[in-house]
Amino acid sequence: MALAVSPVETLWAKDSLFRYLEAMEQLQENLEEYDKLQSLTNDVLLQVMDSSRDHC
Repeated sequence: MALAVSPVETLWAKDSLFRYLEAMEQLQENLEEYDKLQSLTNDVLLQVMDSSRDHC
């Protein structure tokens, strides 16, 4: 028999909620930077591959 789970409302302390939101904002910024770095890396690799074909 499965246990019934009822939602429990949680009240966060203001300072804890603020720190949590700051951490989530920092994670979002890190993800955006990671995406930019991946895109730049992709562009560089494509340029290297294209230039190596020109020299063959």
